Amino acid sequence: MSELRGWLIAVYESESAAIDAADRTRRAGAEPDSIRIGDPIDALTSIRGELREEVNDVVGASSGPPGGATATIMALPLAATAGTTLAVPDTGPARHVLVRSDPVRIDVVASDGRPVDTMKARGVRPARESFCAARQGHRLG
Repeated sequence: MSELRGWLIAVYESESAAIDAADRTRRAGAEPDSIRIGDPIDALTSIRGELREEVNDVVGASSGPPGGATATIMALPLAATAGTTLAVPDTGPARHVLVRSDPVRIDVVASDGRPVDTMKARGVRPARESFCAARQGHRLG
């Protein structure tokens, strides 16, 4: 079984869902010693991936007058702060299992720990929508 890239970090709404997905990846061929559940470093990596994705969505937006200084503070709901992470080596079978296990999000992470892509994300309001709502004076949420 060859790795595509470093790791997959999935975030689940509950610890039991993460454990169930870990069992499925183990049955699909992942080495038991390579599976991590609830590791704080994986949570930070997922947060980095989510922030990378959000920043890419907001680039070029401005909330101030043309030519003026702009300061925007946004409260973004970060999946890993409310869920349980599961990290497994990035393989084809692991991707298949994780996508079918209905995580909140799945980040693809390079072997050096750098988030490089988001395979799946659900249930979180995109930053650009929050930004537009803030510009119009609406409540963020």
